[in-house]
This record gives sequence, structure tokens and C-alpha cells, in this order.
Amino acid sequence: PVNRLSLITLWLIFLGVSIYNIQNKDWNRPIRLIKDDVHFYYIYSAAVVVYHDVKFDRVYNKLPGSIRRDLWLPTHKETGKSYSKMSLGLALVYAPFTAFAHYVLVPLTGDAPDGYSPPYKMGLLLSAMLFFLFGLWHLRKILLEHFSESVTALTLIIVAFGTNLSWYITTEATMSHVYSFALIIYLYRLLQKWFRYPTTGLTIASGLVFGLIVLIRPTNLMFIVLFFATNDIRNRVMYLFQHAGKIMLMIAMFLVVWIPQFAFWKYVSGDWFLYTYNNETFFWHNPQIISSIFSFRKGWLVYTPLMALAFIGLPLLWKQSRNLFWQVVSVLALLIFINSSWWCWWFGGSYGNRAYIDGYGIYALSIAALFKAISERKIKLLNITGIVVLAAFTCLNLFQTWQYR
Repeated sequence: PVNRLSLITLWLIFLGVSIYNIQNKDWNRPIRLIKDDVHFYYIYSAAVVVYHDVKFDRVYNKLPGSIRRDLWLPTHKETGKSYSKMSLGLALVYAPFTAFAHYVLVPLTGDAPDGYSPPYKMGLLLSAMLFFLFGLWHLRKILLEHFSESVTALTLIIVAFGTNLSWYITTEATMSHVYSFALIIYLYRLLQKWFRYPTTGLTIASGLVFGLIVLIRPTNLMFIVLFFATNDIRNRVMYLFQHAGKIMLMIAMFLVVWIPQFAFWKYVSGDWFLYTYNNETFFWHNPQIISSIFSFRKGWLVYTPLMALAFIGLPLLWKQSRNLFWQVVSVLALLIFINSSWWCWWFGGSYGNRAYIDGYGIYALSIAALFKAISERKIKLLNITGIVVLAAFTCLNLFQTWQYR
């Protein structure tokens, strides 16, 4: 109960910081919450919920002038119809909160019902905060299956306060990362249950959640590796074949989530699939691995040094649980390779390399293994030194987050 109370208290702190960060006139600043990539995620939600129209060219002409200046919508060469560069996964998440803002908050505040006034930003911020709590809650459940309450609590604090996740649950909370972070943790938990008891309910839930994860960020298809990451790959493959019917149902549920996207692409282009990134691509033959991790230009461990603990903990995780080891190593290896192969491996304007945040819930298993090994040694000086170092790097992260803002 104390740990659960601490988790909720931590969430309330972040909610308070987030609201404080964009209070008063800051709510109206165009660079807060709805900016950059979020424009392309959110346009679906604004179009359908606020303007009741899927024709983006008509919706665009109704948007506030400050929004039109920052939102460019490409048009299909053959049909001339406008579309968004991003897939609509986040819009599905945003939609209930946008509706709450439009039909409840706007009438209460009297703000403009244009989809971009402060009530809509409040609704979006609330969505990010709830997903953040949802993710931490399930991460706690996962960690407690393998580690003590104290190790679990310390790991949660490091993930929440000691990494660049703190930036993406405050000032840029509406980017895709906190949502992916939470849903991937939830998928992991669903799959662990499914491998023990492959019920129809768990099958449907796993397919729907995985479909949403990939619809939010298509490169997250790589988390399919969680189906195979184990120390006994032969038995795992046999298990999957034995439950082929359930796998087909899971795939069907995955595709159900994608129906709105396929329908929109069909409407825009006449085809069921539309590649919206034009010349942006991956360079699989030339991944910038060293730069992605160590470069001053958004190097992951340069700006989020505490995530080095995930690498340090791998040998200890190998000793404690081979299954967990292969899960963490598989996710780490794929994320590093895929992220460093993207043409823009530094992922634009961000605090640190934001593309790694999606897997933080998985890396947390390795971090917890390190904390467990240190705590079991019962060397007081080592424990005190460790806490001081962790506190120092956590403060560094929070300070740099403030600097970046």
C-alpha cells in the first residue's frame, strides 16, 4: 500500500509540474503541447471530433492562423487530397480526451471551440498523465514478480525522474513516447499471462494493444520480438504453432485496429496502403550506432546517462533469469539498430534521443537486476554510495530538463 501511494504521489507531482509549466499565458503559446509531430497526429482527432470532417483541406482552412503556419499537409499527386504524414494511432488515443475538452471543458471555460485553445491542451495533457500512471502501475506489477518492493520503487524513480521520459511527460507530453512506453509495458504483461494461460480474452486484448502500439509508431512492430525472446526458442516456437488458432485471432484483432487507417489511405489515394514519408528512409547498411548512443548530438547515454545501468545490469540479469535477459537484450539490440539506421538518427528537436523511450519499461528489468545484486551484498558503504550517485544523476537529468525548456 505504501508503494502504491508513492506511485500515485509521484504521478501527482508530475501532473502539478506539467500544469505549472503551461499555466496562464503559457497555455496559449503555440509551441506548447501541440507542436511539431503532434500537429500531424492530432489533426485526425481535431478534424473528426471538433470539425466533423475527414477532408483535411477543408478542415485546414478552418484552423487558427497560428496553427496553419506550422501545419503543412501534403497532397496526393493523383487525387489532390490532403493527408497527414503520421499514422492515426495517437489520434485514437487523443479522441476521447479531445471530446471531453470540446463538450465539457470548452462550454465551462468559454474558450474558442477550435480544437487548439487551452481546454484541448488540458485534455491532451490529462491523456498523457493517465497513460504515464498506467505504464508505471503495470511496470510495478511486472517488477514485483521478480524483485523486492524497495528495488521496484527505486527502479520506478530512476525511470520516471532520471531519464528523458521526464521531458515527455511534462512539456512535450503529447508526443508518442509516453503512450508507447505505457502500452508496450501493458503488452509485455499481457503476453506473460498469455504464455501461461492463452485464453480468448487475453488473445483479443494482446492483438488490439499490439495493433495500437504499431499504429501509433509503425517501427514498434519490432516488439514482435517479445513473442520469441526466451532462453528456449524451440519450445516457444512449438507453443506458438500449437496455438495457431489463437495467433490467427490475435492477428485479426491487430488488423481491426488498423481498419480506420486503411480506410483513410483508401479515401486519400485509392490504395489500401500509402507510404507517407516520401524520401525519408532507413539506411540499413550504414547504421549510426556509435553516434546514436554516444554523440553530443542527441547521443542517448550522453543525455540520459542513467540508462547505462541497463547495460551494466545485463550480466547480472543473465545470472538471475535467462528469460528476462533475452527479452531485454532482444529489445535493446533491435531498438539500437533500427533507431540508428533511420536517416535522422538524432530524431530532430528533442531532449536526448527520444526514440529509445518506448522501451524503457523493458530495460527497467535489467536496471532492477543491478539494484537487486547491490542490495543483496548488504555493504552499507556501497549502498550509500550508490544512492548518492543515483541522486546526483537524477538531479542532473532534472536540471538539464529545466535547461532545455
